[in-house]
Amino acid sequence: MIIRKAAVVSRIAFVAGALLLLVNTFLLVPLNVDTATPTAAAAGLQKVVVTIPAMTVVFVPFYLGKELGFYKGEGIDLEIMIMRSDVVSAGLVSGEVHYGTPLSNYVHAAAAGTPIKLVMSIQHKGEYTEFMMAKGFTSIEQLKGQIIGITARNGNLHLISIAILKAHGVSEKEVTFISYPGASELMYALEVGAVKAATMPPPYNIFMSRKGFRILGHGPDYYYGHLIGLVTSEKYIRDSRPAVVAMIRATLRTLRYIKENPTESTDFIEKHQRTPDREVAKKLYEMMADIGSKDGDITEQWVQDRLVEMKQFGGTPKVDDPRKILDLGPLQEARAGLKY
Repeated sequence: MIIRKAAVVSRIAFVAGALLLLVNTFLLVPLNVDTATPTAAAAGLQKVVVTIPAMTVVFVPFYLGKELGFYKGEGIDLEIMIMRSDVVSAGLVSGEVHYGTPLSNYVHAAAAGTPIKLVMSIQHKGEYTEFMMAKGFTSIEQLKGQIIGITARNGNLHLISIAILKAHGVSEKEVTFISYPGASELMYALEVGAVKAATMPPPYNIFMSRKGFRILGHGPDYYYGHLIGLVTSEKYIRDSRPAVVAMIRATLRTLRYIKENPTESTDFIEKHQRTPDREVAKKLYEMMADIGSKDGDITEQWVQDRLVEMKQFGGTPKVDDPRKILDLGPLQEARAGLKY
C-alpha cells in the first residue's frame, strides 16, 4: 500500500491550536459556532466545553440539544468548539475542555495511556458514507492500479475504503491512496479525475450523486469502526460525576427527540447545515436517524476491534482491556430516569 500526503499539517501546542481554530471558526462560520452566554454564571449554569472536529451532520445532536434547552435544563451552559482530536486529548487531561467526540481516535489515545474514558455513543453503527467512483468506472474491481482519495491515513474514510475494496477482492496493496486536507478537497479531486474513487461523507455524497457519480458501497454496511460519542477524563468523572451524568442525560433526550420529531429535526438541519434545498436536509436527516443510537451504549467488542486495528497498523497498546477504556456507569445512571 502506498500513502502519499497532499498536505502536511504541523503539530502545534494545545493553546495555540485552540486559538487558531477558534479564530478560523469565527471568521468562516460565525452563525454555527456555539459560545457560552454572558449570563450563564448568573443563572447558575456550569460551562461545559464539548469539542468536535468539523461541523458535519453527525454532530447536529449537540447543537439541537442546546437550542431545545435540554442541556440548560440539566444546568449546563454548553459550548461547542471545533478542534482537532490530537489537540483535544491534552485539553481533556488538563481540564481546558470537557469532552471529545470521535470515539475511535480516543480509543487509541486511551490505549496509549492517556487517562480518559469513553462514556457514551450517539451512534449505533458507523458513520453514513458512500464509496463513489469516477465516471467511466462501473465496478470496484476496475480500481486495481488506480488512485483512491482519502483524508487521513488510518482515518475513517481510509478504513472504510479498505473494507469495501477488500470485500470486492481488491487488496489495499493494489491501489494508491492519496490524502487530502478535507472532504471538500476530496470531492473536487474526484470531480476533476485526480482520484478514481473516494469514500464521501455527507453532504458531499449527496452532491456527487446529483452530478452523476456512481455509488458502489455504503460505509455502514462494511465498517463500523468510526462512532461519535462522548469521551472525557478520568479526573472529570471522578470529581464531577453528577455533571457527566447530566451531560449524558441531556444528549439522550436529544437523540430521542430526533427519532420522534423528523419534521422539526429536518427544519433544524436545513438551517444549521445551510443545505441548498429541502431535499438535501431530508436526506441528511434520514442518514442521521438511521445511525443514531437509542440508548448510548458502547460494546466492549467494538473497543476490542479498535485495539486490534491499532496493532495491525503498528501500534502497541499499553492498555488492551476494553473495560479499562470504557466507563459506562454514568450512562447507566442517566438512563435510569429516562425509562430505557
